[in-house]
Amino acid sequence: MKSNEYEQTKAWLKANQASDDNSRHSLFNDHRHAIVASSDPYGLLAEVISEGKEYHYCNGSYISYMMKKGMKFLGGEPIS
Repeated sequence: MKSNEYEQTKAWLKANQASDDNSRHSLFNDHRHAIVASSDPYGLLAEVISEGKEYHYCNGSYISYMMKKGMKFLGGEPIS
């Protein structure tokens, strides 16, 4: 990958990070961004929060989700 493409992609990811009080750099509102952010060379892990669910990605693949119920998160099974 060319350096210019890498920098453009990093800027695209940064511009599409979800706002969060904890300033998690791996949190996005869209699954497309999380897939790229969790892929080499950009990172290993990323998350998406959508419709009360938190989705987790590792190495470009979906691994699990957690549903928000009150203040608790209930773990979900990975989809194969």
